[in-house]
Amino acid sequence: MPEKLRLIRALATVVGAMNLVFMIFDYRVSGGIWSTTLSVRALLEGVVVLGLLSTWSPHIGRWLDDLTSVLILSIGGSISVMLYHSSAHDIARETYYAALLLVVFGLCSIVPLSRRRLLVLSVLLIGSYGLAATHHPAAVLLVQLFLMVCCAVLGIAARETRERYAQENFRLRYLLEQDARRKDEEVERIAHLAEHDALTGLPNRTRFYRETQSLLQDAARHRQKLAILFID
Repeated sequence: MPEKLRLIRALATVVGAMNLVFMIFDYRVSGGIWSTTLSVRALLEGVVVLGLLSTWSPHIGRWLDDLTSVLILSIGGSISVMLYHSSAHDIARETYYAALLLVVFGLCSIVPLSRRRLLVLSVLLIGSYGLAATHHPAAVLLVQLFLMVCCAVLGIAARETRERYAQENFRLRYLLEQDARRKDEEVERIAHLAEHDALTGLPNRTRFYRETQSLLQDAARHRQKLAILFID
């Protein structure tokens, strides 16, 4: 959960920053829908900021996946809305297509959601683009939708491969830690048996000689007397 929270916060921060930067580009490419795009992006910025702040809620673990889904749908929906209001002569049509392509690939390759939820969100994003880009020629729209599906498939494949390698790395690290722990315990056990009786667990003669030698050295160093009491 902490790792998922860090990732979602990082993604929300990046998306919020990119959204602000895109406002500058919208002024150049959106043509007559500048006011519409500004309103949509301002609304999206508010949703992203609220989503980012809500990740510090003590109960975020219960609905983190739902929050992530809402953020993704808000990003893709805002792009589709701006695309729907663009005219046939606006450069924004190609710009918003590239942005939504980026969202689809980023969703499938980075966002920590289940495979089923990723597929549902991908279908919704691609479907929203298909509904918003009705002014495109049919052949162009078909190719664009196909490319979006390819991006989703590639993103999911990349995510599955990365997770498999991460799980294998975790298992290997866990086994190495277990093996090192067993070796340390074996060394401690051997060291303990070397100076203790295996049956009673009491210090043996080897321990007695070592302790006595140490006490004699300390007594000689500090010029003190040393007494040893032996009870048979």
